[in-house]
Amino acid sequence: MPKMSSDAATPCQRATLHGPAMGTRWSVSVDCDAALSLDALRQDLAAAVEQVDAQMSPWKPESDLVRLNRAPVDAWVDLPLEILEVLACAMDIHRQSAGAF
Repeated sequence: MPKMSSDAATPCQRATLHGPAMGTRWSVSVDCDAALSLDALRQDLAAAVEQVDAQMSPWKPESDLVRLNRAPVDAWVDLPLEILEVLACAMDIHRQSAGAF
């Protein structure tokens, strides 16, 4: 990921970056060093969004989430750490809400 400067003498710029994602668009506004490569930052952000989409899209038949949902109840499914973290959070919310969520 491109490095951002905290040096007060470095000129700062506000940048708004956006791109396609999951049938809609993502958008990020950031105050950053004027020397920062916005193209590199946009590429890094797009790659992160694409990773989430590839792992957690309910519409892509090859996504990790769809693979998990299609697997038999007693089958082991290899999943990325990010999905396991989301599932752990969801289970915690389920417990805290007494099953409402």
